[in-house]
Amino acid sequence: PGPDDPRRSPLRRQSHPALSPSAADRQAAPLAMAWRQVWFSPEHSVAPLDPEDEEHLRASVYTPMDLVAHDDRAGEFVLRDAQYREYRVKAAPEASPDALEGLPDLLHLSDFSEAAILHTLRVRYAREEVYTHVGAMLISINPYAWIDGLYSAKTMLRYRKAPLGSQPPHLY
Repeated sequence: PGPDDPRRSPLRRQSHPALSPSAADRQAAPLAMAWRQVWFSPEHSVAPLDPEDEEHLRASVYTPMDLVAHDDRAGEFVLRDAQYREYRVKAAPEASPDALEGLPDLLHLSDFSEAAILHTLRVRYAREEVYTHVGAMLISINPYAWIDGLYSAKTMLRYRKAPLGSQPPHLY
């Protein structure tokens, strides 16, 4: 292979035509070559984490990041976060798109893993959706704040005779 042949280098950038960044994205970040989201976990990090990032990353275990490269020889993956910081890791399990959405019922996740469940709950909590179904069961996360309309009479009437699953998850 010639010097520019991607097979020559063990560090290969991943690309996929259907999921490649748009022209605007490439212009804003020319090196953004990611084609899929994977779960980052600090315990899989190859190098020690920057002390500034470590506390945040440990608190946000299973953060979705872009897979940008794979080093075949070392068996390592290069991941990029939303701030374009890169991390080398030993493992990078793929994140299913539905886990990134914050589905209202965890049983509808195509990947029922710890990472998918935790991230779904994190996304829903950030949207002030503190209730999540697991089939007929209900998970409640304390918002530590008052959410307007969450327990109003109007909300209660909306759920009064509604069949389970016809409304977003709620205590009512």
